[in-house]
Amino acid sequence: MLAALIITAVVAVSLGSLVKHLLDLNALHPTVVPLMLLAGALPGVVCWQVLEPGEPVASYEVKALHDELSLELPEGTAIMVTAELGEEPLEPDANSQKTAYALNVRGKGWEDSLTGTIKRETTPDGPDIDPGGEKAIRGEGRRRAGRLGEDLQDRHDVSGAGAATLEVTNWSGTAASRLVLEVVRAPIRGAYLWAAVVLLTLLGLGVELRKNAESFASWLAFLSSWAVFLRDGVTPLDDWQEVGLALAPAALFGFGGVSALTYVTMKVLSLMNPEAETAAPEPKRPTPAQAAAPTAVPAPTAAPQPSPTAAPTEAPASPAPAPATTPETLKPDELAALEAVRSRKGAAARRRAQQSGADDDGSAPEGA
Repeated sequence: MLAALIITAVVAVSLGSLVKHLLDLNALHPTVVPLMLLAGALPGVVCWQVLEPGEPVASYEVKALHDELSLELPEGTAIMVTAELGEEPLEPDANSQKTAYALNVRGKGWEDSLTGTIKRETTPDGPDIDPGGEKAIRGEGRRRAGRLGEDLQDRHDVSGAGAATLEVTNWSGTAASRLVLEVVRAPIRGAYLWAAVVLLTLLGLGVELRKNAESFASWLAFLSSWAVFLRDGVTPLDDWQEVGLALAPAALFGFGGVSALTYVTMKVLSLMNPEAETAAPEPKRPTPAQAAAPTAVPAPTAAPQPSPTAAPTEAPASPAPAPATTPETLKPDELAALEAVRSRKGAAARRRAQQSGADDDGSAPEGA
């Protein structure tokens, strides 16, 4: 339960921080949403697989060096090794606090060597459990949930399936009185998870370079690689301790290695295309919050009033008169018409002058 809360909290905080970061950069494009959801879902799916492997297909026990047994391994299964702890001595030493083991598994055409070390702490305050599903803890010693610093359970992948033989080739230390071997469902293969990490990182790097989404690839690499480290290090008895400890290598990979890769890629691209680096940057688009904010409208300013003491302004110049028409510019027919008009005007003027003179003579006094 605590492991599920850790997974949910880390994924929620990571995705929330990433969304806010992209909004600040105005780079929250619809293409980034599926990548974010896939990277956030991987740790949850893998954590559920490693902490809930289901009922074991078969169960076996080994107690000492050179123990040998036959087992059946269906396709897609793994071997879960769980320690049943021995009695603690009154004065514990290094030999009583651990058990190193090695198991040789041979099948038809394949062979694996499974090694591990069982570690326990001296304070026996962990809750007793029974991984096999029995109500009472059987045999000598006990099985219990691991505490921080302990390693009481390992899961090993095998390279084949079918009938196989298992032999204990190393057993040193007295921390475990026996080892319970359970054939359980294997989680997603590590190669598939690494392929997903590489694909998400490359896609995130492309989005980061094209959309100016700074640190986007690093966040995707952090979340997706966390799933890989959960798969390799977490077992049901480890629970929340290993879930939390797997964050350290994931953060180192995402925010260390991938960030360095992004920096180098940007430097190489700038050297290959120096014009892009010296070009004027594209104007930054307003964020949704800025776009929604009302735009201030400047207040209208009054027209300036003329001062009484100010000198009168010069009147605008009148338009220039149209150029006069001269006889040289007229055509012959136009010139003849103009002469006819002038002669008519001259004759009319002479008649008016004669009429005016006659009127003056008739009105003169008689004695003149």
